[in-house]
Amino acid sequence: MKRLAFVIGISDYAYRKKLNNAVKDATDIAQALESLKYEVIPLLDCTFSVANTKFYDVANKLIDGYDSVVFYFAGHGEIINGEDCLLMKDAPLCESYGDIRPRAHSIAVNKIMKEFNIQGDQKNILIIDACRLKSDSDARGAIVSEKTTVFSKLPYQTFIAFSTSPGDSAKDGMKGTNSPFAKSLLSHIHEENLEIEFLFKKVRNDIKQAGYSQYPWEHTCLLDSFCFNYGQLSPYYGRRYDKEAFKRSEYTPAPDSIESEIINKLDSGDSIEQGKAFGMLIRNHRNLTCTQKFHLGRVVYKRAADGSSQCKQFLSKVSNLELMKTGDENHLLRGVYYEIYFNENDELRDRPYGDTEMLTDIESMRSRIQDKDSENFVMEFLPKDDSTPLYLLGKTELHKFHLILRHSDLMDSDWKNILQAEDIRLSNKSILPALRDKHDNLLIDWTTLRSNLSDLYGLPLQKIRINSNIAKDGAWHTISIADELPDFHELLFEVCRESTPDEVDTLSSLSYIDEIEDYTVSEIYQEEDYFTVKGNLNASIHLEYDGEDAGNISFPGTYTLYLIKDVPNHLSLQLRESRIHIDTEKFYR
Repeated sequence: MKRLAFVIGISDYAYRKKLNNAVKDATDIAQALESLKYEVIPLLDCTFSVANTKFYDVANKLIDGYDSVVFYFAGHGEIINGEDCLLMKDAPLCESYGDIRPRAHSIAVNKIMKEFNIQGDQKNILIIDACRLKSDSDARGAIVSEKTTVFSKLPYQTFIAFSTSPGDSAKDGMKGTNSPFAKSLLSHIHEENLEIEFLFKKVRNDIKQAGYSQYPWEHTCLLDSFCFNYGQLSPYYGRRYDKEAFKRSEYTPAPDSIESEIINKLDSGDSIEQGKAFGMLIRNHRNLTCTQKFHLGRVVYKRAADGSSQCKQFLSKVSNLELMKTGDENHLLRGVYYEIYFNENDELRDRPYGDTEMLTDIESMRSRIQDKDSENFVMEFLPKDDSTPLYLLGKTELHKFHLILRHSDLMDSDWKNILQAEDIRLSNKSILPALRDKHDNLLIDWTTLRSNLSDLYGLPLQKIRINSNIAKDGAWHTISIADELPDFHELLFEVCRESTPDEVDTLSSLSYIDEIEDYTVSEIYQEEDYFTVKGNLNASIHLEYDGEDAGNISFPGTYTLYLIKDVPNHLSLQLRESRIHIDTEKFYR
């Protein structure tokens, strides 16, 4: 639906009593109409020249084919020559009975009805919160000119609501609030499927129960029903799918329909029957509605993510997904992406549904068929909260993880320096603690890091972008994500001096390890409450034989260290026990 609203509010009159709330009323009504998906054109404290020009601009816009137009006015009103006239900022005062000079600076209600009516067959809704006769200390009116009002023939598809009856005033309200009429209108305008006649009955009752003396009036010649809110505040409004398809738990396929038969075969758990289901889907896809395709996309993805090989196979073929396209839309793939983020009760999942492999495969297929519609469709339903990576769907540039590294004393099995991760940040927030809690392996390569981040946040691998303060080369360093690693050189040397391996003692009773020349880490992993670190080393052993200094000889060896957390949930590691083996066989050869 196309809806237009023209809203005028005037408080700061040049020659008349200034009003407390007319501008605020107009502003609040404009905001309410904007929230109801109206195209709103507001004017505040305007002169007649400005208002009149804008009025004809609005009237001319109706040629574009609007379903309805709402005109709202809050300000001074007066009956002049039997017509309700809405006074603009520069309207002069009436100096005597019969003074019609203010008419030249006003817009007549009859004029509004006439111009709107001749431009199209849209529904014309006029809402006037102004006096219709006399002045008092808390009113929106002027000196009496007439006591009756005369309409030209009320056009079809026109509804007029006045905040007061002919010959009476309209209350302005305490400063900083709303007028009684506007306050009641604002309290009901969002009620879904409330027809306008019943809405203004509620307004009239509200004002009566509040004890005000004004009596709102309406005149109608509507042929069709009109509601301010037809449901457009619902996220489902205007969608091509039935509401129940979004809340899958409440969706029931029509009995004996093709959709029902396909779902029954998919639910059978039998691979042969599931194969037949996809044969039916391919043969009959043109006979399925948009809603049915959307719902089937949800069902197929759910089964695939739960392990159905037939469903995975169907979603892994470009030809299948291409077949489901209708122009630029792919209703089945929309259903797939919706299921990834929303459960059967249409509640946002804690994380996208499916493992890293499944999410990556679906993203790959979407890219291969050049689909830009499905992901954008789901984005419209996601909360706009950039602090949660889940909600950054589609905005690849925001999935950039910043890796802050420094060099450590550790060497890996390729004799490359192991880099210590000081932090990993996403959207300027540290995510390294969450990564440690999720994954036990404290020593990882670049590929594993991307996979772990994908798994942590439910992002396809294609969405992961990592930049670092240390440039990545072709065979990049291993990364440690522990809080802090001990000085392994010192640790190994200390261990070897305190508990000399038996192989060293057999060389000579006076032999000892004089230095750890170098070492590498081959693996590091967690076992329950401790971490195991294994690797290779070269030890310089000092030999004394028969009381004589025989010098140092370098021997290879292996080590296993068992490290524990020194503080709960903190990965600074301390030694629990160790095993050192020195290969001394060459000494005897």
